[in-house]
Amino acid sequence: MKLFINGFGRIGRSVLRAWMGAPDLWPGVEVVGINDIAAAEMCAYLFQYDSVFGPWRGSVALAGGCLVVNGRAVPLHRVSDISALDLAGMDVVLECTGRADGREVALRGVRAGARRVLVSGPSAGADVTVVLGANEAVLRDQVVVSNASCTTNALAPLVRLLDEGWGLVTGSMTTIHCYTGSQPTVDAPAADFARSRAAALSMVPTTTSAQRLLDLVLPELAGRIEGSAVRVPTASVSAVDLAVMLE
Repeated sequence: MKLFINGFGRIGRSVLRAWMGAPDLWPGVEVVGINDIAAAEMCAYLFQYDSVFGPWRGSVALAGGCLVVNGRAVPLHRVSDISALDLAGMDVVLECTGRADGREVALRGVRAGARRVLVSGPSAGADVTVVLGANEAVLRDQVVVSNASCTTNALAPLVRLLDEGWGLVTGSMTTIHCYTGSQPTVDAPAADFARSRAAALSMVPTTTSAQRLLDLVLPELAGRIEGSAVRVPTASVSAVDLAVMLE
């Protein structure tokens, strides 16, 4: 299977680290291209030195328009719209830009020649939203698949297990969520007062998309789980606090 990573941010770099770090766990899978609007030198630097996961233990270099990691070369591209690229022969575009909410953007990889697109986050333009351990049985030949959100991936398998084992009547969920790039690092104007606070200094009560996405993943449980979020001053690792009423 040939994979193309579009968007070399936190998720895109983590995918490449996982593949390069343990290729034996990915039999038959090959990352054959990366696209990001950042310069190649910046892509290489951010891959090699990660503030959360630490430095890459192997080698990182640039050569011939490629990012060379542990001696394996992956071509780098720098376009804002991947439909301008020739992706014929690609099996899956991993859409990791965080900007593929609409159908038109999500389909750009297909227009470039790829067979399918896997969106790393929520996408209203997806054919189906899938969480492993919750509803992967719905996968067929859909072209655009969304992997929902990080909170939904933590919540959905647990909710499914509780419902199948004991019958879920209703519930309430709070995600204790690390801060993200959407929050300011210093106090700054935002959509609401809470969101205006410095991310690394504040606990910020806010909304979450997990409730809506859970209804997509497990429609038989639609409307049974209420949800909220608290953004906390940690750079990584989040938690789900779930209280339920069972039959």
